[in-house]
Amino acid sequence: MTPRSRRPSLSALYGDMKVGKSLIMQDVSAALATGRSVLGLPPQERVPVLYLDWENSVEDITSRMWAMGYKAADLKGWLHYASYPDIPYLDTPAGGERACQLAYALQAALIVIDTTSRTIGGAENSSDTFADLYKHTLMKLRGAGHTIVRIDHEGKDPDWGQRGSSAKNADIDVLWAAPQPLLHRVPGPPRHRPAVPRHGLRRAYASPAGPGRRARRRRDSAQCGPPADTGMDEIQESRI
Repeated sequence: MTPRSRRPSLSALYGDMKVGKSLIMQDVSAALATGRSVLGLPPQERVPVLYLDWENSVEDITSRMWAMGYKAADLKGWLHYASYPDIPYLDTPAGGERACQLAYALQAALIVIDTTSRTIGGAENSSDTFADLYKHTLMKLRGAGHTIVRIDHEGKDPDWGQRGSSAKNADIDVLWAAPQPLLHRVPGPPRHRPAVPRHGLRRAYASPAGPGRRARRRRDSAQCGPPADTGMDEIQESRI
């Protein structure tokens, strides 16, 4: 799930509502951005992270980061967090272009998309929707050397995995399931008792081919970068 190996990959994390999917990825993102241990693994060199969040408010995010022991100074310049970002649907060319511009400007090692259903304009049960999502956004980000984790909801029948079209599984390397609540409450005054993560993830699927092709983040990527008529100064101004 982490870009530890520097190999670009595409993973999905799914589970029931309120199980703690966003929280676990916020923990992973903040740990990577500060060089702390991730899911019990040894600490590594800090890397830039881009978190695109259509589910959680700034107030929620701030409270959670505080509960996990992070200060703004720890994350500044490394965790680039967008709450309810004004980005076109990612299953469209415009949305893919905008996501690529941000990833290029920030040189993000990890990009988190939270939650998949909020980022698409097409029908969730249509395989064409997820073919377009991959073609316009995920393939380009992955081809440019970024690791992507998209968060998703569980279907009505847990045995069938993610909600919506089975085409969601076609292009991912690893599918992670959150089969139980991943939260516990920390001590403190009632109004300052946010949930913090505990780790109980289960790997539900792994591509036989393993992680995505070896590639490095390329500043001059033809697939994922600023359009020819847009200078870096303009993209820098749009940073999160």
